[in-house]
This record gives sequence, structure tokens and C-alpha cells, in this order.
Amino acid sequence: MKTVLAVDGNSVINRAYFGVRPLTNGKGQRTEAIYGMLNMILAQVERIHPDSVQVAFDLHAPTFRHRMYEGYKGNRKGMEEELYSQMEPAKNLLRAFGYGVLSLEGYEADDILGTIARKVEEAGDRCCILTGDRDSLQLISDAVSVLLISKGETVSYDRNKFFEKYGIFPEQFVDAKALMGDQSDCIPGVPGVGEKTALPLIAQFGSLDGVYAQIDSPAIRESVRNKLKNSKDSAYLSRDLSKICREVPLDTEFCLPKRSPELYGLLAELEFTSVIARLNLTKQDAQVSRNAERTYKKATAERLCALREPAAVMFKDGGMYVSAGEEDFFAENFDISAPPLFFTPDRKICVYDSKNFLHMLSKHGVGDFTVQDDPMLAAYVLSSGTGDYALETLAQNYLDGPVEREPCARTVLELSKVLEKRLRDEGAQRLYREIELPMAAVLARCEEKGFLLDTEGLAAFGEMLVKCEKAAEESIFALAGQAFNIN
Repeated sequence: MKTVLAVDGNSVINRAYFGVRPLTNGKGQRTEAIYGMLNMILAQVERIHPDSVQVAFDLHAPTFRHRMYEGYKGNRKGMEEELYSQMEPAKNLLRAFGYGVLSLEGYEADDILGTIARKVEEAGDRCCILTGDRDSLQLISDAVSVLLISKGETVSYDRNKFFEKYGIFPEQFVDAKALMGDQSDCIPGVPGVGEKTALPLIAQFGSLDGVYAQIDSPAIRESVRNKLKNSKDSAYLSRDLSKICREVPLDTEFCLPKRSPELYGLLAELEFTSVIARLNLTKQDAQVSRNAERTYKKATAERLCALREPAAVMFKDGGMYVSAGEEDFFAENFDISAPPLFFTPDRKICVYDSKNFLHMLSKHGVGDFTVQDDPMLAAYVLSSGTGDYALETLAQNYLDGPVEREPCARTVLELSKVLEKRLRDEGAQRLYREIELPMAAVLARCEEKGFLLDTEGLAAFGEMLVKCEKAAEESIFALAGQAFNIN
């Protein structure tokens, strides 16, 4: 028996957007809705191990319900720009996971979910619907369950759980909605009849038809009876509006998800490092650009020292790779300390991880040198909470296309230009140039030479702190009128 996870894309991404604090990647792109949605889906994928994942989305176009009732969802405001900007990236990411992304003009995501549930049920398989919208509860059957996201938890509803909660069966839920309406969708129902009245009526009389067939029953209070009689047309219209269509013309195969080679790159661009770790993806999963074939011309030390343009440098395999302007050079067995000297105070060089680079120069006797640019530090200033500043990740996030294979001197040079503009645009140049970049050199010297500690002074300071803590504790107990565990 197969299991299909059917996801209400709009409902889940909306809940993620309003439930997760605002997040941005290094490019300034908002990502919290994508991140929250993905984590909600992955949590269920890891729990139920589905054979197929299908995600349904609404389209910004009228449906058959709008033609049926002009006021349908008439109170809905347009989607916030910060959420709208995340919709297409979210769909692209889902496709990279191998999940189906489904929409069809004239129908809502609910109708697509209902059709998937019907097809899965008819095939003798099992369907789990992930949503934050109670409308899908009407789809519950012996083969279909609903995972309802609510207030920070996801509750699994089968037929028994639904009956325990509402006192009716799932197939009767649409009749209850016909009476109580749905304010969020502008479904009118019967004015003055809410859930506390509607559910017992359907439980007692079985259906909307049953209620009206026995409208004069003494079991119906007169005030309720009058409301029902006055709004009969509205009740039946509301039932039609509430009922999920299960006959959407879908041509979908429920196949095993197959991850795209683009998945790592998309996750890296969004800076979802925790998701990359969760999926055990590696940098080898990223696509390799045609920059992998870049040719570095062999050059002598004299040729390199003649360069006057800002250059990027990277050491690998005993040689030095240099990119300057549009040219790329390689000097084999380059001697850092031998004349002519390349690393001089007047030369503008950008490197990746300047602190470690300065350590390396120092070991070769070069101490009077200042790094011009460091894309790793620039990226840290732009997004200090990311935690992943690997060169490959930075290239994915800030450059067009995947990173070239090592050596990456050209990538370092291109990153320094792009990040310089980003720092300028965000007003972060001073923090980068006057604090973070010089501090890297200070830290390098500290790590090499160390510094003296006044151990007696530290001990005395510790004793002073203990006395302050004791005095504060006594003051707190006095104010409270008793001793208690402050911790």
C-alpha cells in the first residue's frame, strides 16, 4: 500500500509566514515563509515516509465558486509583497525535492487535494493531507486522514478523532458549514446560527436535507426555526460553496520523489544550512559551472609583481593562483619571501579568510602586509547570523551560477566586487573596513604572540563579583520577605 502526502501549499506557507520571525538571505531576499513551510513538510515526510508528495496551490484567478456567488472570499486582502516574493522560490524548491506542484485555473487548492484523496482512495492506497484549513476535514475517510496544523502543533484526524471532536462524521461536516457559514471565506450560512447550534442539528437530523425535512420538529427551538426558514436558500448555497470538488481534471502520477541536482544550490542560496545538514547534502551535490575549465596561465614571479590592478590570491598545491582584471595566472613553487617581493604594503590583494592568510605569510617572514578585501568577512558583516561562510556557499549566494572548482582565485575576486557594492548599498562599509577587516589582523597577531594575563588581578575581580552577588541576593530576599531559589 502506497502513502501519498498531499499538502495545502497556500495554507502551509501562510502559516509559516505569520509564524516565523522575518528571515533574509545574503541577497536581502525574504525566506521565512519558505523555511517554515519546508520544515513543516519535512517533519511529516520524516514521520510517515510517503511514497509521493504533492503540493497544491491556488491561482490568482476566479474559480467556479466566484461564478456561483459574487461575494465569495470578498473580504480577502491581496497577498503581502513580502510573502508574494517567496511563492515562486518556494515552488522551485519543492520541485527540486521531486515533489509535485499542482495548480489549475478555475479550482482551488482544496479541490486538488480532494481529487488526489479520491484517486488515492480508489487505488486502495492511503492519503495524508497536511493543511491549516479545517475545510479539508470533510475529506476524511478510512483511507484519508488530515494533519491539521494548529497553534504550533499538528493534530492527526481520522474518522474517530473527528467524531470525538465534533460529534458528527466527516461527510456531514459540509452540512454543518452550510448552517454556520465561514466568515473567513464570506460563506453566509444561516445568520445567527453558529457552530454550537449547527453541529447538534446535523448530529440529530443527519444532514441539511434532514434539518429542513423536519423543520417543524419540537426539537428545533422556535428562534432557530425562524432563522432556518428565512435563510434556506443561503444555507443550500453555502453547502455548495463549502463542498470540495473531487473531480478536478488532474493528470498526475504519484511517483517517488527524486531530488534534482539543483537542490543543494537552491538551499545554499536561501542559506538553509540546517536543512542541508538535515538532508546530509554535501557541496559535491552542487552543480559545477563552466568556470571549472578556467585556464590559469603560467607566470614568473617577475610577471606577477608587475601586476598593478587589484588582484585575488589563492595558494594550492605549492603554487600561487592570481586573478587580476580579466587575466588569471599560476606560479608554480612560488617563494613568498624571495625577491622580487609580491606581498608588499602598497599592493592591493583580496583573499578568502584574511586571518589565516596572514598567519601563512607570517610563517614565511612577511609581516608588513595589509589585506585589501576578504569576501568571508564582508559576507559576515552582511549576514552575521548565517553561520556558513564557505567559499562555495558565498558563490552560490552572491554570484550568478555555481562556484568553479578550486583553485578559486577568480571567484574570490568576483565576490569582492559584488560584496563591496552590497556593503555600500546597506551602509555597512565602515563596519567592514574600519572594524572587521583590521580586527582580523589584530587577532592574527594575538594568536601568534599571545598576551599576558594578570592572574592576581583576575582573582581579585572574581572575589569582588562574588561579594556583589551576595549583596544583591540579600537585597532581593529582603524585598521579597523570604529566601527563595533566585536561579
